[in-house]
Order: sequence, then structure tokens, then C-alpha cells
Amino acid sequence: MFEAPKKINLDEEQKINKEEIFFSDSSISNLSAGEEKIYVMPEKFIPKIKKKNKNKKVIILIILVSFFIILAIGIGIFFFKLLWDRLGEIEKKEPVEKVEQNIEQEETAINPSPEIASEQVIAQELKDEKGKVIGKAKLVVPVGAVEEGLNIKITAYPKEVYEDFDPTIQIIGPVYFLEPQLISLFKPVTLYLTCAGEELLKIEKQTKDLKIGSWGDKGWQTLEGNIDEQNNTISVSLDKLESYTYAIIISLESEIELPGEELFSGADLDKDGLTDEEEKIYKTNPLNSDSDGDNYLDGEEVVKLYSPVSRTGKLDTSGLINIYSNPIFKYSIFYPASWIAQTLDETYANIIFTSATGEFMEILTLDNPGRLSALKWYEEQFTAEEKLNLEKIKNVKVADYEGIEISHTSGQKIIYFGELDKIYGLIYNYGDKVELNFKNTFEMMKNSLKIE
Repeated sequence: MFEAPKKINLDEEQKINKEEIFFSDSSISNLSAGEEKIYVMPEKFIPKIKKKNKNKKVIILIILVSFFIILAIGIGIFFFKLLWDRLGEIEKKEPVEKVEQNIEQEETAINPSPEIASEQVIAQELKDEKGKVIGKAKLVVPVGAVEEGLNIKITAYPKEVYEDFDPTIQIIGPVYFLEPQLISLFKPVTLYLTCAGEELLKIEKQTKDLKIGSWGDKGWQTLEGNIDEQNNTISVSLDKLESYTYAIIISLESEIELPGEELFSGADLDKDGLTDEEEKIYKTNPLNSDSDGDNYLDGEEVVKLYSPVSRTGKLDTSGLINIYSNPIFKYSIFYPASWIAQTLDETYANIIFTSATGEFMEILTLDNPGRLSALKWYEEQFTAEEKLNLEKIKNVKVADYEGIEISHTSGQKIIYFGELDKIYGLIYNYGDKVELNFKNTFEMMKNSLKIE
């Protein structure tokens, strides 16, 4: 009879089921007679046999990598040797190549290519309704003056586009626009502007009076150029194109002159157009012609209603001037802030602006029942004998109205201009002075005058 094994003491960590270790009597009784009794150990107690690692694949991989590394090193050495040999050949040939290169450069200098020697010429003209040419423009651009491939275009427009923007000048012929705007120049270019002779006859001017003007933030600026009187052409060399608008202009500003008597502006140490007295009222530097450093002369800025002490400011917001508004005749005008403005009577027909030197400006409002032009009205005010004491009458434009300018022997400069049934007179009273302290201030006041 089979004797059951004794109970095995197990470790607590293994916690093995007793039924897996013992054979119960019932399990033994199921054996048939004569069968051999077999004792089976649970699978979890059978020790596992570790398999040996097979490293054949690893060994093959190492062999392949080593082979390719050796191959790469060999190829590198081969090409390095070829490069080294090639460099040796170049060093031997270099003196010969340098001589050949120098010969080619000398031949190029003697016989330049036609493309390199050529220059760009851009031209434009404008015709009137009858097909007559009233103006021409030509821009000559040397090689290397602008960026390669830059196409410059000139467009001509009638002068009415800009004619009323600046009362101090008159435009002759068309206005020309250059595109693209603000072109960078590496060399100077030359601009030629030509006007038709008929245009000069209309205004009774000669070619010698012409200037080329460029339009900028502060109005028209005059450029010094060369005049060809025979062809009514003026040319100017430009080393920069700060403006893209150009035209032939004639300045309407004139010196104050009397017959037999020469008048001068007062002292102007920095030659900026403002007298030393004017430097005081506009708070500019009398030793610096461009007090605000904006590349415009102080006197030029004042005349054109810009602040001479601010790069971007206008005169009316600078605090340097006051604005007088006439409550009856509805006009306004600038005058220096340090001056005194007052009316001489209750009609407000006579307003004076007095300076510290005793010189003063005056505005008269006079009746014009016949609605005559300023010139016709003026001629009716004097006899033929009285007119002999007057300087030559000049045509001017004030507040968009046609007017006349007269200089008297009695120490006055007067501008008359008309508006319907009224004639206005702007007068500079300088008395017996021959050095005028406020010539530019008079021009400033004339340019600022507006009629509602």
C-alpha cells in the first residue's frame, strides 16, 4: 500500500497550494491494480534550463561595419591624393594665367564694350491742344549712376497741377514727375528742361530769368543750372534726387528799389535771408543760417510760412507769429508775435502792425465800386504827373488774386490787389531808411494773407 508523503513545510513567501504537493488517498485509489505509481513534481518547481545566447548575427554585423569603415577610409585617401596633385598643377600654371588675365584687362580698358560705355537717356514732352510742344524734359543717366535694372520714367503734366501752391513763383511749361520716387544715385545725373518760346512771350520774360525748381515739403526750391538761351533750355547736375517733381520756374519775388536810390537789407551775419533784427523776432541763431538743421535757410522758411526753428513745424503753430482776423472785411494775416496790431478807426479799414524799430506794416481796405482790376483802379487814383514819382509797376499775386506792386519815393512799398468791390493794400512803411530790417517779414505777411 502506498504511503502518502508527509506534509512539506513551505516558506511563507512561496505560499504554495497544498493540493499541488500532496497526493490524497482518493487520487491513489483511482490507480488500477498493477499500474506503476508515478510521482509528479509540479511544474513551477522544475528548474528551468537557460538557453545559450547565439551571437552569430551580432558578429556578422560587426564584420560588415568594419568593412565599410575601412572602405570609406581608403576612398578618402584616394581623393585626397588626387586633390593634392591638382593643387600642385594649379600653382605651376598660376603665373601664366595672371599674365593672360592682365592682358585681357588691358584690352577691355582700350576697347570697352559698347554696352558698358552707353548711358541711359529718358525723355518726355507735353503738347497743347493744337499739337504744339510746350515743354520737354530729358534726364541723362551715366552708367553706374543707379541700380542695375532700374527703369526711370518721366511723366509730363500741365502746370496747373502745382501753379497755385506757391505764390512766390510762376511755372513755365509743364511739371515733370520722375518715377520711381526717391531714386538713390551713385553718380550725378543731368536734367534738361526746355520751354517753348511762346510760353516766354506770354509772360514777357527772357530765358536768362529761368530757373529749374524742385518741389518738396516746403514748396518750390530753386536749383542753380546752366542756361542755353538759344534753345530756351536750362540744365542742372543732380547728385541726389530728394524730389521727384521738377519744372521751369520764375521767381516773383523782387528787391525793393526806388529810382535814383538804392535800398539794402539790414545786417545779416549768417547770410540766411533774415536780417539780424528778424533773427530776434523769429528766435533763430544769427550765426547759423539753418537754425533747425533741416537743410533750408531760415529766411526761406519764414517767407514760405514754415517755422525756422522746427524741422517739421509750420509758422502758424510755432508761437513766433500771431494771426490777425479783420471782423468787418473778413481777411486774416500773419504778423510777428512781438509786434503790436491795432486799428486806426472803428471802421477797421486801416490796420497797422508796428515793430520795435519804428518800421511798420499796414493794410488798407478801399472801395472799388467799378470792380476794376488792381492796375486799372490804381491808374485812376493818380494824375500823369504823380505817376512819374512812382517806380515801375510789377504784376504780383496775393491770396490767389492778381495784383500790382509799386515802390514810392516816400518810403513805402505797396501791393494792391482786388476782390470784387474792394481793393486791398499791403504797405511796408520804412520811412527814410535805406537798410530795410523786415523785407522777408513783408513777404511772409503777403504770402499769409487770406480773404474769406
